[in-house]
Amino acid sequence: MEPKIKLENISKVFHMYNKQSDKLLEIFTPKRKRIKKSFLALNNISFEVYKGETIGVIGTNGSGKSTLSNLLAGVNPPTSGNMEVNGEVSLIAINAGLKKELTGLENIELKCLMLGLNKKEIERIKPQIIEFAEIGDFVYQPVKNYSSGMKSRLGFAISTHINPDILIIDEALSVGDKTFYKKCLEKIAEFKAEEKTIFFISHSTAQIRSISDRVLWLDGGEIKEFGDAAEVINHYNAYVKWFNKLSKVEKKQYKHEIDKRRSIVDKDLRMIDQTGSRRQIRNNKRNIGFFLQISILFLITVISAFFMFMDESPLAYYNRLLDDNEDRRMQEEGKNDSEVEVKEINHIGTIISPNAKLFSDVEMEEKITVMNFATGVEVLEKIEDAYKVEYKGQEGFVKTENVSLEEYEPVITDYTIYDLKQVISPLLETSYEFFLAYLGVDYNIVKAELGGLTEEGEINGFQFLKYGYDDLVFTFNSDKTSDRMIIENINVDDYLIDKLYSEASLVSKDESMFYVALSEYDLVVDIENHVMEIKLRLE
Repeated sequence: MEPKIKLENISKVFHMYNKQSDKLLEIFTPKRKRIKKSFLALNNISFEVYKGETIGVIGTNGSGKSTLSNLLAGVNPPTSGNMEVNGEVSLIAINAGLKKELTGLENIELKCLMLGLNKKEIERIKPQIIEFAEIGDFVYQPVKNYSSGMKSRLGFAISTHINPDILIIDEALSVGDKTFYKKCLEKIAEFKAEEKTIFFISHSTAQIRSISDRVLWLDGGEIKEFGDAAEVINHYNAYVKWFNKLSKVEKKQYKHEIDKRRSIVDKDLRMIDQTGSRRQIRNNKRNIGFFLQISILFLITVISAFFMFMDESPLAYYNRLLDDNEDRRMQEEGKNDSEVEVKEINHIGTIISPNAKLFSDVEMEEKITVMNFATGVEVLEKIEDAYKVEYKGQEGFVKTENVSLEEYEPVITDYTIYDLKQVISPLLETSYEFFLAYLGVDYNIVKAELGGLTEEGEINGFQFLKYGYDDLVFTFNSDKTSDRMIIENINVDDYLIDKLYSEASLVSKDESMFYVALSEYDLVVDIENHVMEIKLRLE
């Protein structure tokens, strides 16, 4: 039987650039020096899937599951290898294909049009989609106002009612309630009866076991095992138990080894696929050689024109440059060694290190306070390896390595503040929204109205109140207004943390923390210490 999907030696590399503008410059110039580093998301993947099969895909966070689903759906092309997909593919993920500024109804019409349906066909299935999604009058509201569960409902309803040959479900059932989940399983059973091919990606091995014929286990971007569902799941569960028994240091070292294996340098790019990539490498060399020839000719032309209009010979010009450089060097040597160069900056900066210290003196001996990651500061001057900054109305000095002057525009993610409930403890989950209402409230009101206070005090010059809900802390600014809600002991292994990290507007230089802009809120997650901080965004 001919495979429905066939992958041969598929690899996918993601390039991380020094800055966003380098992505555009890559079109015109060789990209090697512009790439900060490259990440091997999938490495030499090969498998075949046949009509009517349901394939479960499992693996820990960052193993390559979502990258594989995007490749199969045609969202991203592979870097190397051969891929055959025989049939129409529909991808169901929380946000796949939904435009947040459009209403649910407009998204139904747009996605159906993009998938080739005519107006008559859309009008026929639109009532069925609306009924299946069960989002009520929200179908007339912009999708940006939806919760993750509502987005998942709408996306699943659209994707299953356009009758695709191949269905890819990427974590889309993990955010729905049990009633809707049962409804989705019934729809999947219908698809199986019609011998449609299904890829089901989930962290829930129970879900995978219940509907899969075979299971694909990805680990570190490679296929760990692919075979009988029960057998592979048993091996995977044993692996998870082994990993959870490791100490924190051992877990970190294990992950570091995997990340090291997947981080590739320029010379390794050609080794990703020895057969499929050689022609591309030769083409790259030919293009680079042509570019260098053009550049050299242009440079010679410019230099010739420059000397053509000069009043002195090239040799005289060169000697004069040498004399000027020597005079400049002697002037530098004659400077007083005690003289310190002060450079005016006057630019907004961002703290890129966890807990950057602010000092009262440029020698950095007397600490004033600690500034949080992703905090904005006014950078006034640069004095040697220190910045003079203004932070919360006070001036001080911070190491230059802890501040970024690069401007970035926070991108508001589609996730909402309410989606975060799935990563906090059950004890706090029921009161989570109640506590959120006390952000931006006066210290005395918070203290008087909230019960369960276990500790109060001052840290880094600012007051805090701590409550016995699995370590919930409110911090207060100089105006005694609650400016941050801190929740400890969050589940950083939840898939949502992985998704948020991929959409982060800012990542700390040690990659242990990241910042995400939510609607009306700023979120900072400390992966290393299992902590998240929620702050009201000031307009």
